[in-house]
Amino acid sequence: MTNNVCVGVDVSKNILDTLFKYPAGQAAEQRSFSNAKTGRKKLISRLSQMPGAHVVMEATASYHLGLMYDLNEADIPFMVVNPFCAKAYGRSKNLRSKSDTIDANTLAEFGSERPFIPTQMPSDNQLKIRQLASVIRLLTKHRTATKNSLRMIEQMPVISSEATKELKKIIALIDKAIARTTEVMKQLVLACHKETLALINSVKGVGLKTTLILISYLGDLDSFQSAKQVAHFMGLGNVDNQSGQRTRPRRISKRGHPELRSLMFLCALSAARHNTSCRDLYQRLMAKGKPKKVALIAVANKLVRQIFAVVKNKTPFENNYLEKASISLAS
Repeated sequence: MTNNVCVGVDVSKNILDTLFKYPAGQAAEQRSFSNAKTGRKKLISRLSQMPGAHVVMEATASYHLGLMYDLNEADIPFMVVNPFCAKAYGRSKNLRSKSDTIDANTLAEFGSERPFIPTQMPSDNQLKIRQLASVIRLLTKHRTATKNSLRMIEQMPVISSEATKELKKIIALIDKAIARTTEVMKQLVLACHKETLALINSVKGVGLKTTLILISYLGDLDSFQSAKQVAHFMGLGNVDNQSGQRTRPRRISKRGHPELRSLMFLCALSAARHNTSCRDLYQRLMAKGKPKKVALIAVANKLVRQIFAVVKNKTPFENNYLEKASISLAS
C-alpha cells in the first residue's frame, strides 16, 4: 500500500480515462484527457504538480505507447500491466459492471495495493525494430493469402493466364518488400543488438529472420530473469492442473505471444534434426511414445533455454558441447 497518488489510466484510441486515487481521507477524482499530444501534455502537467505520483495502465496494441513515451520524457514513473492480470484483479473485487471509468479505478486500486514495479521504456531503435517486424508479419500474411489464391486458380479446369500473371506479380512485389524490410531491420539490430544477434543466430535451428523477430520483442533479454520467464512470455511455459485427487497432464499455457510461439515451434522442427541436444531430447520422447507435437513443444522449450543461456553467458552456441566435454573428461 502506498501513500503517494496512484493514477489509473484506461487507454483507448482517442481518450485517456483517468482516475486519481489519493491517500486515505481524500476522495478520488475522475478526469478524461485526449489521447493526443495536447491531451497527454495536460495530464502530465497535472501529474507534475503531484510529487511521488505514479501511473498504472494496461498494455494495448499501440495506443498506450504515446503516453509511455511522454511519461518517460517527463520522468514520471509508470507501470504497464498485463490486461489478464488487471481483469483477474477486477474479478477478485467482485465487479459486475464494466466501463472505462471502472477500469481506470480498478487500475488505480491495483497500483495502490500491489507492489509498484516501474516499466522500462523501449529505446527508439527498439520501437522501430518492432514496427518493421509487424510490417514483415503483415506482408507474409498477404503473400500466403495470394499464394493460396494462385494455387486455387491453378486447380481449375479453365485457367486465366491474366489472373495467374497478376497474382505472380503481386507475390514478386511482396517478396521484394519483405527482403527490403528485413535488410533495414537487420541494419537496425546490428546497430544496437549486434552481439545478441550473433549469439542467438549461433543456436542450431534458429535462423536469421527468426533471430531478428525474437530480438524485436525480447531485446537483449535484460528484462527476463530466467528462461522460464521467456518461455511464458512466448506462451510455451508449462502449467499444472491439479486439485484434490484430480491431476490432469501438464500443458503449455498459450498465454503469451502467439507469433513467437509459432516461430519457436517451426524452429523446433529444424532443431529436432540438426541440434544435437534437441535431437536427443526429441528421439527420447518419441521412443517413450509421446505424441510428435508434445515432443516438438519440449524441443521448443529446450531452444528457449539454449537461447537464454548463450545470451546471458555471452558465449556462442556449441552444437556438440556435451560430447566434447565428455571426451575432455575421459582424456
